[in-house]
Amino acid sequence: SVKPTGTIQVIKSANNKHHTFLDYIEGGWEINMVIGIDFTGSNGNPAMPGTLHYIDKIGGVPNPYQQTVHSLADVLTQYDHDQLFPCYGFGGRSATDRKVSHCFPLNGNPANPYAHGVPGILEAYASALTKWGLSGPTIFAQLINAARSMAASHVQRGMKGYTVLLIITDGVINDMAQTKEAIVAASDLPLSIIIVGVGEADFTNMEGSLQVVLSAAFPLPFPL
Repeated sequence: SVKPTGTIQVIKSANNKHHTFLDYIEGGWEINMVIGIDFTGSNGNPAMPGTLHYIDKIGGVPNPYQQTVHSLADVLTQYDHDQLFPCYGFGGRSATDRKVSHCFPLNGNPANPYAHGVPGILEAYASALTKWGLSGPTIFAQLINAARSMAASHVQRGMKGYTVLLIITDGVINDMAQTKEAIVAASDLPLSIIIVGVGEADFTNMEGSLQVVLSAAFPLPFPL
């Protein structure tokens, strides 16, 4: 027979649940959606038909960015009470000072970067195309950090607000290491990130590199 070598005494135990996105919605949390749109040069000249940012004013055929806003934002906006959404561009060059920015408000107002509803998002986007030239590189970290600051502010004020960052891009990330760091830094906040690729670029590297990081960071163990 085997003689016992000792005993184990459990002093304290805890069961930590990782809440899903639906848990937050069922718990009465409101969605705060943030939009980020790619203004890098790989999108092509927006004045040329067939390029990703071309706005068809005659036929009314939406470009890939407009289509994505319609299909995704139109659904998510239904869970936002005030219908006000911060909208940013990245990788664009200002027509005024010729400087490249990786997180600029589409409406040109840093103090109030909000657009009202899907029509407001599309209007701010179209307006920004007339004031920002396409440049680069493709940088995500600054946009993610901006969304993280918003989510942290909601938590500090005791608001039940779940932030969803929707990034629409046509190219491969050029700041992969910084983007991973930004995602990990945001992993203790009520925040999710949706990245939508448009165009015909090869997103294989981005999918493989970010999938593990996103899976590890979300869903978040945040109290309802």
